[in-house]
Amino acid sequence: AQRFEQELAEVSFMLYLETSHETMKARIAQRARADDTPETVETMLKVFDEQTVPLVKFYGPIGKVRTVNAERGADEIYSEVKRYFSCRFLYMLGPPGAPVGQMGEKLELQYGYSCVNLTKLLHAFAESGEPEAAEAKKALALGKPVEASIACPLVIAEIVRDMALGVQNFVLVDFPQSLKQAQFLEYRISCMTKTMVLNFSRADAQDLAALASNSCSDALELEMKAILCDDVASSRSGLGVKQHGNSSQELCSSDAAELSDTSV
Repeated sequence: AQRFEQELAEVSFMLYLETSHETMKARIAQRARADDTPETVETMLKVFDEQTVPLVKFYGPIGKVRTVNAERGADEIYSEVKRYFSCRFLYMLGPPGAPVGQMGEKLELQYGYSCVNLTKLLHAFAESGEPEAAEAKKALALGKPVEASIACPLVIAEIVRDMALGVQNFVLVDFPQSLKQAQFLEYRISCMTKTMVLNFSRADAQDLAALASNSCSDALELEMKAILCDDVASSRSGLGVKQHGNSSQELCSSDAAELSDTSV
């Protein structure tokens, strides 16, 4: 493991299928291979205890072990394992004037997310020569959501590009603008999602836009850090809202743990 990381790449995480020696022996017996003699089985278990278990103890304290209970059937194990290989999307939303773009960039810089800003993508698309650019430009001028068939391919292209580089964690700024957009994206990319809403009043948003207060930005950053730490500590899925001062976090359709992991 050390040589691999020194010569090739840093390990994102280690997936450990945890099970007892009794279960291991029973499964080895079920496969009924001719070379699975009692002596060979004992040797394999000894090597596992001496070589593999220390890896778990090494990577565990630095947050790079994902442990799955393997005392169950293959389908149950797979249903838990697959969530560690899905993209994790954090939808960053807020009213006009809320610093969602700024917060998304901070998450990208400090926590390893890839920030995809829908508003920036749409403005660039509206000025392009694409056939649907005029429709996007009109929707932006009216302050209306852009059709999912226009907006979502732009977002998906950014995500697919970064996925090819090994990125799994994304903060999607000003996305989704509508339920159709969320459904469009989540149907096409296997993912787990959370939604963070910066719940500012109009006066708060105007003050932020006018003052661009560093102290307010720092306070929001600390608040988001606390929320992300809560996510790391919890692997439960469900729907809920957590209030934090002037901001709220909405958790929607999420069974993802450890949203702040960096998989690059």
